Amino acid sequence: MRAVVAAVATGSLLLSGCTMTGDRQPLPDLALPEVDGDKTVGLRSLEGPMLVNLWASWCTSCRHEMPLLEQFHQKHGDEVAVVGIDFQETNLGSAEDLVAETGVTYRLLLDEVGDLNGAEPLPHVQALPIQVYVDEDGEVAYIAYQAFESVDEIEASVNEHLGTDL
Repeated sequence: MRAVVAAVATGSLLLSGCTMTGDRQPLPDLALPEVDGDKTVGLRSLEGPMLVNLWASWCTSCRHEMPLLEQFHQKHGDEVAVVGIDFQETNLGSAEDLVAETGVTYRLLLDEVGDLNGAEPLPHVQALPIQVYVDEDGEVAYIAYQAFESVDEIEASVNEHLGTDL
C-alpha cells in the first residue's frame, strides 16, 4: 500500500512540478552525516554547480536512477557534483545494500529523521526522488519531483536548470 501511495503522489507531483519561486537561496543551514558515518557535512559548505538527489531505499524510482546518477557522476563529476541524501530512511541496512549494489561513489549523506523536510528553500517532501539543482554560487536554482530515466535526461535537465553545456 505504501508503494502505491508513493507512486500516486509522485505521479501527481511530476505532473504539477515543483519549482523555485522568488529569489534564490542557499541550501538549508544543516549538517548531515555521511552515510558511511565518517564525518558530518554542512550543506552550505558544498560547492556548486551541483545536483542534489533526495532518495530512500524503499523508493523504486530512486533505486532505478541511482546507477544513472553514478554514470552521470563518472562522466561529469568534475563539472557538476552529485550529492545523494538518503531521506527518512526506514531501513539503513537496505540503504547500505543498495549503495553496494549500485556501486555509487558520489557523496552520500543521511537525513534519517527528515530535518530537510520543509527547511527553506526546500519543500515539504511529498514523494521521492527530489532533484535539487544548486548553481555555482551555492544557491538553489530549481527543485523538481523528478525521476530520471537516462543519463541523457540528467544531462539535459542539468543544462536547462544550471545553464551548463554538458
